[in-house]
Amino acid sequence: MTIRKPPSARIISSSESLPNPHSVDFPIVGSGASAGGIRALMRLLQGMPADGGMAFVAVLHISPNHASHVDEVLQRSVSMPVVQVFGTTPIEKNTVYLISPSNDLSLADGCLHVAPSDPSRRRPVAIDLFFRSLADAHGARSISIILSGMGSDGAMGIARIKEQNGINIVQDPMDAEYDEMPRNALATGFVDIVLSVGADACPPDRAARQRPRDESAARRRRFAAKRTRYRARQ
Repeated sequence: MTIRKPPSARIISSSESLPNPHSVDFPIVGSGASAGGIRALMRLLQGMPADGGMAFVAVLHISPNHASHVDEVLQRSVSMPVVQVFGTTPIEKNTVYLISPSNDLSLADGCLHVAPSDPSRRRPVAIDLFFRSLADAHGARSISIILSGMGSDGAMGIARIKEQNGINIVQDPMDAEYDEMPRNALATGFVDIVLSVGADACPPDRAARQRPRDESAARRRRFAAKRTRYRARQ
C-alpha cells in the first residue's frame, strides 16, 4: 500500500463566496465514536473504495493531546484523502473529514463549519450536533453511523436524521470494543441497519441501498410515536 501525505484542507476566507449548496449532490456519511472508535473507523474506511462518490465526516471524542496523530493514523489505512478540519471547508466527495479537538462541526451551504466546544457541557454532544446539522442541510442524502464508544452521544442526533428520511446505521454491539453508544442508539428505535465493521462488512452505501424505503403515512406515524416516547425518557 502506498502511503500518501495527508492533504491540507482548503479553508475559505471571509472574502470568498461559499459554494452553491445544491452542488453537493452526493451522500454524506457522518460517523460518531468515542472509546475504541478510531480502530472501528479504520476498519470501516478500509473497506471503502477511493472513488465511491461519498464524503465521510468523522466526529470523534478525541483528546487535544492526540490531535496531531489521529488523521495520520487514519491516512495510513485509508485510500481516500483524510483532512482534519480547522476552519470553514468545502465538502467534497471521496474525502474523509476529521473533527479537530475541542471543536464542534456543522454542515451548511456546502461547507463544514467549526466552532469551539462549550467547556461547561456536562456530557459530550459533538456527534448529536453534527448529525442534526447534517440532517437539516442534506436531508435524505444523510447517512449516520454510530461506532464503538461510551455514553449516548449521537442518540439524539439520529432522530433528526430519521425525521429527514436519512439512514441510520449502528455498529453491531457484539462487534464493538465498547458497546454503550451502539446500544443507546439502538434503544431509540430510529436505527435502520446494524452493521459489522469487520473485514467482510457490507459497505454503508450498499447497506443503505438495501434498506426498504417505505414512505407511507403509517411509517411516518410510527416514527412520530417513537420520537415522542424517546423524548419523554430524556
